[in-house]
Amino acid sequence: MNDIERIRKKIYPKNRNTSFLWMYRMMIVFMCAITFVLSGLIITETSFEDAKQSLLQYMNKLELGNIVVFENWFLPSNKAVNSTISYQKIDDHYFTNSTNMVYAIADGVCVYLNESEQGYQIIVKNDNDILVTYANMNDVSVKVDDRILKNSIIGTYQDKLYMDFMDNQNFISYEQAIGKN
Repeated sequence: MNDIERIRKKIYPKNRNTSFLWMYRMMIVFMCAITFVLSGLIITETSFEDAKQSLLQYMNKLELGNIVVFENWFLPSNKAVNSTISYQKIDDHYFTNSTNMVYAIADGVCVYLNESEQGYQIIVKNDNDILVTYANMNDVSVKVDDRILKNSIIGTYQDKLYMDFMDNQNFISYEQAIGKN
């Protein structure tokens, strides 16, 4: 046995794990492909929504959608991140918070949704039977009959948010509404 054959045997032993090597090489190819796609998106300034639609179309062509539901990859989470969202009163029935996001003050169901010149207005019937009206909103992320969780984002507002609270057809304060939760 000459020196070259001895070196080859050391480099390429006969009992090597070919499935591991195959998987390793496939992962390298996959990572290179992802890097290539992401750099292409950056260079062409493709929006995330366009890229998402292209990925979903490609995955549907591969017919992998029956195995893995790719649409769920892009769904936002409705879980509350901070459990102590609070509003500061600006004026009679007008409130603000530090984020300009509208957070639900309690668990409930959206029972009314309307769009007017002043913006969107929704009414949520909380599980404790308090009706909360949120108005003066730029956009909403709920629709009628949607289940709303406490502290979930239900929309946005610009400068101030209109909110009123009714319990048994009587107006109550923000503090009373929060206290009943």
